Amino acid sequence: MDLIWFNDAKYDRVQAYLNSGEGKQFSSVLEWASATIDGFESPLGMELLATVDWMMQHNDIEPTVEGVMEGLKGWAGGEAAGQRKLKIFDRRLVAIALEQLQTSNRLPAL
Repeated sequence: MDLIWFNDAKYDRVQAYLNSGEGKQFSSVLEWASATIDGFESPLGMELLATVDWMMQHNDIEPTVEGVMEGLKGWAGGEAAGQRKLKIFDRRLVAIALEQLQTSNRLPAL
């Protein structure tokens, strides 16, 4: 599996861009995105957070552990993909992802 990583040799160039007039417009959204994924930077964590967020934004399910677990049974990517996600995302992980998304204001109101 290919992992996404940051090339530290490009740090100064990226920092200069983000501090420029053109780059400053992105600072608030980058800070928000960074805070949202904080603690979820592994492949499993990113898949978990993205899956739960996608379900909240595109499916009509309750933002609860039960809602997510039930929603995975009808995952849009197909039955096999949904079963795989049910196998690797236990209730504890789903609860952690929901809490993170709630903190980031990504969940709909109940």
